[in-house]
Amino acid sequence: MGEAVSKLAFELFKSPIMLIIPIGIICALFYKKIIGKIGELDVSHELNKLPSNKYSIINNVMLYDTNGKSHQIDHIVFSKFGIFVIETKNFEGLIKGNTYDKQWIQILGKTKNNFYNPIHQNYGHIKVLEEKLNIEENKFISMVCFSDKAKLNITGNGNVINTRNLVSKIMNEYTETIIQEDINDLMNKVEKLQDKSLNRNFNHVSNIKESLNKNSSDDRICPKCGGQLVERKGKYGDFFGCSNYPRCKYTLNLNKK
Repeated sequence: MGEAVSKLAFELFKSPIMLIIPIGIICALFYKKIIGKIGELDVSHELNKLPSNKYSIINNVMLYDTNGKSHQIDHIVFSKFGIFVIETKNFEGLIKGNTYDKQWIQILGKTKNNFYNPIHQNYGHIKVLEEKLNIEENKFISMVCFSDKAKLNITGNGNVINTRNLVSKIMNEYTETIIQEDINDLMNKVEKLQDKSLNRNFNHVSNIKESLNKNSSDDRICPKCGGQLVERKGKYGDFFGCSNYPRCKYTLNLNKK
């Protein structure tokens, strides 16, 4: 019986069509996560063009501040010219906003989606690094990197750029030595402090849920697309959903008493 089942399975998956169907289902279920990871990989590839004798890179870092809040940092570049903290957004379309606004707008044809200002998001990442490394805030350089498919219309002061301009901006605009500490020591310290556990993403989502329960609107950030999480009523009770619905279907069900 077991041999017959194995033969049947082999015949089914021998067909390319039978392989395409489950792959398509997986892609549909995890579309936002896949797109986000592709954006991070693109930026990682660009950062690898930096001279290794002057720049050291860590990607996808998870740290916790003194209050236990998690911070997922896409990329950190250590150099004597500063510590570059990079937030990646793999968005398409027109991106509009001001560096001081709480929310920015993504325009795709006739569709408009709001998302949390990534400069504010990245500032939280810098504060936790400042705390962990005991280095002044002005030694950190915040950068927000959008996909090359995005057209940027951002006003105010802020390093908001497309991926193609990332390396040239780092190398050409930051040439003054401002870090006296040993770069390798700083990088090793972050490596030791970061959470590398298999359940770290679960912990990150749990932190977001806890912030939501405390009604802190500034912490209501969708972990999938960076949009704002808003409270909604559903058939089975209240929940938080992404403001970018239906493009992003992320939800958090909260058990309220």
